[in-house]
Amino acid sequence: MPHHVEPTYRHLLEWYDFQMRNISVTWVPGTDTGRLAEVLGADPSTAGQRNLADAYDESYERAVSGEGPNPVLIGLAGAWLVVLEPLASGGRRKLEALSAAGEACCITVAHGSYCSFYYAREGRLVCRLVRLDDPEGDVRPLEPRLAGLGLRDKVTFDVWLTHAFLLAERITGVHLGEEWFADEHTRYFYGGALLVGS
Repeated sequence: MPHHVEPTYRHLLEWYDFQMRNISVTWVPGTDTGRLAEVLGADPSTAGQRNLADAYDESYERAVSGEGPNPVLIGLAGAWLVVLEPLASGGRRKLEALSAAGEACCITVAHGSYCSFYYAREGRLVCRLVRLDDPEGDVRPLEPRLAGLGLRDKVTFDVWLTHAFLLAERITGVHLGEEWFADEHTRYFYGGALLVGS
């Protein structure tokens, strides 16, 4: 059975194709960007305004020059904060703590197409869905939200990643459209280099 791609996310990934090949996106309940930056290990005093394309360029330039540290972009979406990390995955490393008050989830993409979706609840990592591999942990809490999605099937990178965004939307109730990604959000710098990883 063919898997369909939700048009908004398909267009988003086409527009940001290069940036989406090495990135981490984390959804956290809350509205305090400065507090979240501190929890992630970023310095609130380094706050500035950037959009995704600018933050990616900044991250790449720092990686090439060895200047570091990596930037982290935090934006408000409804009652959630969304963390964008070009070339890094600090949100994944803190996901258990970030879910202490409820749920949190994270998509990581590394090496162009290696994708994972992490789901944590009440301070515990519940499961991990991996493109082209078997899930890890207990997927049962996500079963109703996984209906119609190809995250456990052998699908293309584009389909898998758009379905991962759809799963995050089902968990959070937040739709991230092209305008959200084009808007400027608050950029902070980490205290040290954090490379994308699974």
